[in-house]
Amino acid sequence: MAIQAGITPLILKMNARGNPFHVHATLLWDENDVILVDTGLPGQLEVVRNALEEASFPFES
Repeated sequence: MAIQAGITPLILKMNARGNPFHVHATLLWDENDVILVDTGLPGQLEVVRNALEEASFPFES
């Protein structure tokens, strides 16, 4: 079964200095790669990792 290429929105729930906010990122993918556009602020790797896993995209660092 071939993987279809696609695009989907991904909402990243972040916090900067006690102020919660959302980053409206976009995932682009095909059978070889997944690209996340607009990752938010530095230091939010766990937020990105969790959001990708919830969207069923494995995260490999």
